[in-house]
Amino acid sequence: MRDICIVDTSICTDNIGDEIIVDSVNRIVEENFADCYIHRVPSHIILDELNVRAIKRSELCFIAGTSMFSSHMSLNGTWKIDVELSEIYKESNVVSLGCGWSDYMGAPDEETRQIFENVLSANFKHSVRDNYTRSKIEELGRNAIFTSCPTMWRLTKDHCKGIPVSPASSVVFTLTNWRQDRESDQLLIRLLKKLYRRVYFFAQMREDMDYFETFNEGGVFIITPTLKGFDTVLANEDIDFVGTRLHGGIRALQKKKRSLIIAVDNRAIELGADTGLPVIDRSCLEKELLRWYDHDFRPDIILPETGIGEFMGQFDLRQSSHKFSAPAF
Repeated sequence: MRDICIVDTSICTDNIGDEIIVDSVNRIVEENFADCYIHRVPSHIILDELNVRAIKRSELCFIAGTSMFSSHMSLNGTWKIDVELSEIYKESNVVSLGCGWSDYMGAPDEETRQIFENVLSANFKHSVRDNYTRSKIEELGRNAIFTSCPTMWRLTKDHCKGIPVSPASSVVFTLTNWRQDRESDQLLIRLLKKLYRRVYFFAQMREDMDYFETFNEGGVFIITPTLKGFDTVLANEDIDFVGTRLHGGIRALQKKKRSLIIAVDNRAIELGADTGLPVIDRSCLEKELLRWYDHDFRPDIILPETGIGEFMGQFDLRQSSHKFSAPAF
């Protein structure tokens, strides 16, 4: 039996969006490497001896998406790693699976360059979330393929045909505490309360709830702040999604709900540009939201199917079909 490791970005996370990403990564790895024993090690905390052994015995080690990379990894990266810790991964064929750069940044510092030299395998091409990240990885001397985020791999044209084109009776919205814009966010809440009969709020991070409460808006139903709670509402309500949380919006699309994502950082901007994901500029909120609401709309997502196939085609999948499987949501 072969061993495979997943650097699990949902362990000790404070962001339910990481759970959404890892849910898709787990399905991809589990269904395509069915003959393997899968270890999971944390990205957000320092590794212990058991984690180190798991990494060193694994022939492949997938980094489970999210904004894991930055130009200053030891200072502000999500991944708790420095040059010394990066040595642990050096012989383990570490491969990015849909990772992205955490923000628009300048050139990586020298310590970050050494971390990537140690960590990212030179034997495989790396799946990255967007073309901006691809350019960053290639600057570091590694091969990268734009595949979009693993959460999007099943958002095919056939899947999107199942998404309603007309507005639902209810809506769930999200806010982002660390990218506050009080004027825009207040406008969002009030517009949604006018347009929909029932309005829900989902706090993807704990601080998002604190931020929402500062608006003192009544008449909004609060969703249990877990992925299960969010999925339950998506499954049982006639509902749209509108909000600033990228992966909250993608989860809604996975569940065949209309979704409009308000860009507040590079992730939504780049994925929208690269794939046609339904993303609007925050500065045009009222105009774009009303246009989306008033017109029949179905997302026209263009997946990088060639890139996904090229990335997965590198691996010996050892399944009876010998073909890549993108599992259902």
